[in-house]
Amino acid sequence: MDDSDVKKAKVKVVDIIKKLDVKKSVSEPVNIKQAEKKAEKKSVRKSEEKPEEKIATKSDKIISPLSWTESRGEGSEGPKNKNNDLEKLFEKIDRKEQEVLGRKVSPQMIEKEIPHLREDSINISLPPRLPEMKLKPRKRWTAIVWILVAVILGLGAYGAYVYLPKADIKISIRRFPEKEKGPWEYDNPVILSSKLTDIDLSSRQIPIAIFSQRKNSNFPFLATGKKYVERKAAGSVNIYNNFSTEQQILISGTRFKSPDGKIFKLLDRIAVPGARVENGQVAAASIEARVAAEKPGEAYNIGMVSKFTIPGFEGTPKFDKFYAESKSPIAGGFVGQAAYPTDADIKNAKGEAEKNLKNGIEVFITSQIPSDEFKLIDSSRQFNVLKETVNTDTDENNNFYVFVDGEMSMTAFKKVHIINLLTQMAKQVAGTSLRLTLKEDEYSISYGNVQIDPKTKTMTLPVKFKGIFWEPLDVDSFRQKISGKSESELKSLIYSYPGIEKADFSFWPFWVSKVPANQNRVNIAVN
Repeated sequence: MDDSDVKKAKVKVVDIIKKLDVKKSVSEPVNIKQAEKKAEKKSVRKSEEKPEEKIATKSDKIISPLSWTESRGEGSEGPKNKNNDLEKLFEKIDRKEQEVLGRKVSPQMIEKEIPHLREDSINISLPPRLPEMKLKPRKRWTAIVWILVAVILGLGAYGAYVYLPKADIKISIRRFPEKEKGPWEYDNPVILSSKLTDIDLSSRQIPIAIFSQRKNSNFPFLATGKKYVERKAAGSVNIYNNFSTEQQILISGTRFKSPDGKIFKLLDRIAVPGARVENGQVAAASIEARVAAEKPGEAYNIGMVSKFTIPGFEGTPKFDKFYAESKSPIAGGFVGQAAYPTDADIKNAKGEAEKNLKNGIEVFITSQIPSDEFKLIDSSRQFNVLKETVNTDTDENNNFYVFVDGEMSMTAFKKVHIINLLTQMAKQVAGTSLRLTLKEDEYSISYGNVQIDPKTKTMTLPVKFKGIFWEPLDVDSFRQKISGKSESELKSLIYSYPGIEKADFSFWPFWVSKVPANQNRVNIAVN
C-alpha cells in the first residue's frame, strides 16, 4: 500500500467516525488527545505487566474512555452504561479501520497513523466528570461537637434562669390625712419639763435638757486718761520655813530684803506652814504671798531673786531658817505722768468683758451639743455675772484689766421627742392603730419663743407643724419575705400588710412565674 492509498484510507476513516459520532450523542465533548494520553499511561503500566500483549492493548486503551472513568473513581450506574456504549463504539471504529486499511496493514502502521488521524479530526463526547467526594469527618469529632453544643445550651439556660428573671413591684402606702385632704396641721404650745424623761401625751409635755457652763477671764483694755502717779513695784514671793515643824505667823508689812538692799513689804497677813521631817531630815515648807516695794519708782522693778532675808529675825536662829525667793520679776514701779482708766473707760470695759465672756461660754456649750439630735431654744439663753473686778493700774502698754466670772445656761430638747408627740396626737385624730412616720421632705416645723409662767414657773414652747404621715415599710425585710413566691402567694403576702393600700407587680421575661431568688433582681418602689 502506497502513501496515496493510506491518505485515502484516512479520509474514509474520518467519514466513518463522523457518522458514528452523529448517531451517538453525549452531553459534554472532550478532545480525544486527552483520553489517549491517559489511556497510553495505563496501557504502558499494563504492558509492563504483560509484554506479549503490548501492541494490541495499547491501541485499545488509547481510544477507550473506560480507563479514564475508572481512574476517577466513578462507579455509578449512569457512567457504566455510557462507558459500555463507548466501548462498543470504539470496537466498531476498530473494525472499520481494519476494513478500510485492509488486513495487510501492519499494527505498527495503525499505531503510527491512526492516533494522528483521531487527534486532528475526531471529537467525541465523554460523560461529565463527577465532583470529588469529600471524606466524612470522624465520629469522635462529631461527638465532641455535640457535647460542646450541649454545654453551651446548658450554660445559656442557666444564665437565662439566674440573670434574666426580674420582678418590678410598686407599692402604695396608706397615709394620713388622705391625699385630697392635704397635710395635717398643729399650731399650739407644748409644755417643756425638766422632770420628765419621755413624752407625756395626755399633758402634751416633752422632756428638756439644761446645759450650763461657768467660766472667768481677765480682759485687758486701753486706758485713755493721763495723770501724775507714784506707783510701787509689786510681785509674788515664796516664803520658806526650815526652822521648825510649827507654823510661823507673819503680819502684814513684814519686810523682805533683796541682796542689793531693796526692801519689799508683805501685803497680807499669812501663816507659814511648819517644816516636815522626812527620814530624820527637816524639809522646808513654803507658802506664796504678795509683796510691794517700800518706795515707788522704777528702781524697785527687779528680776527674779533667789533669796530674800527677813530683817525682823536678824540676830536670832530664825534669820537663816526663814527666807523667801521670787520666781517672777517684781515690776510696776513708776513715778510721773501715766495713763489711767477714766470712768467711761471702766464702763465700756465692763460691758465688753461681759459680752466676750458670754460669747465664749455660748460657743463652748453649742459645740458640745449634737445639732442633729437636739434643738436649742434660742430664747432660753441665760447669762449671769457672778463676780467682776476692775484693776485700774496700767501696765507698760497703758492697759488696765477687768476680771469677770460668769455662768450661762441653755435649754434644748430632743427633736425625736417633739416628732413622737406630734405623731401620737395625729394617731389620736386619725383613730388608727397603725404605726405612723414622717418623711423628711413632707413636713415643716417651726418654734416660737419660750414663755415662762411667773406663778407656776412652767415653760411653754409654741409649735407650728404641717405634715403627712405614712405607714412605715421595711423594704429589705419585705424583699426577703417575697423571695421565691408565686403570683398568688405574693398577693396574699402583700394584702397581709395593713399599711399597704395597693400594689402592682410584674414579672419578666414572659416565662417567669415567681419572684426571683436573686434579691438584686427585685425592684421595689414605695410611694
